[in-house]
Amino acid sequence: MYKPKYTFWNEKQFPGFVDSLDRIYNDSVDNYKKTHNDLIDKELEVFNTFIKDLEYYYAILICEGIEDLNNPNKNILNQLKSIKHVVIPKKRDLYGATLGNQVSINPDIDAAYGLDKKCFMQLCISHELGHIVNKKWYLESKELSKKLYKDPRNIELFENLEIDDYRYLLFGFDLINEVVAEDVAERVAFRLAKKKKDRSIGHNKYILYDELYKYAFEFAKSLDFIRSSKNISENSIMLELIKNSFSEDFISNISKEIENSDYNKRDKLLTMLVCMGKIKASSYEVVGLNKNKESINVDKYIDTFNETIKRK
Repeated sequence: MYKPKYTFWNEKQFPGFVDSLDRIYNDSVDNYKKTHNDLIDKELEVFNTFIKDLEYYYAILICEGIEDLNNPNKNILNQLKSIKHVVIPKKRDLYGATLGNQVSINPDIDAAYGLDKKCFMQLCISHELGHIVNKKWYLESKELSKKLYKDPRNIELFENLEIDDYRYLLFGFDLINEVVAEDVAERVAFRLAKKKKDRSIGHNKYILYDELYKYAFEFAKSLDFIRSSKNISENSIMLELIKNSFSEDFISNISKEIENSDYNKRDKLLTMLVCMGKIKASSYEVVGLNKNKESINVDKYIDTFNETIKRK
């Protein structure tokens, strides 16, 4: 039976969380034993590490003001409890990956980016947990992307931006998903490392997704339901983006803002989203669209994005 490190996981506010830690560990070990003839101690230890890091991750969400101890976000709790099991990947070319409710963690993770092995493992596990929490809205973003792509009001805009697939809108949401998962993971890992992190754009010494951070930040800053003041700080905007991303109504709020905006605001948000999609597609191999990285003139979309954010 896993013994939690923290005592505030009561059943009234966090129903089923402690039990889920034990269940995820046991199911992960059972799955490993069923699929491996040879049991390797280093690989088995990953399951114990994952559960400890999962609990720490959730606790630090409270410390960072992302989660409310007195009024917990049900979506965060439900998504974390939805983890089926942790697996050890055969290929060790990635730190981790999330597919549905299954998380893969590389047992060979070592110190990197100025973090020791323990803290970097926490960062990698926390990044995948961010994808778990965002999973519900990411599925919803596919339907919204299709809807926006088919909307007759947007046909000319998309033609001018030279996109012929709704997935470029989806990749824009994917960029947000990656940046939120990484930003939260770094908040958690830096707490563990007892290091102060400079979150300013271009000054993230250890950030793994620094090339994408700016675009998510600027998009968030353009959303009225996230930005409430012209003088709001960068960290406050990112914190609001994270809190909204971790809530159930994130995609519906974006959909409502796009739908209820005037022509200029609608055009701005959609242009930013498409450019973000192109930038994301050019940075990562996209399965099902191209076998290799996007052979597009990404500089064109970076320039378009930078021009677009100057609009009022």
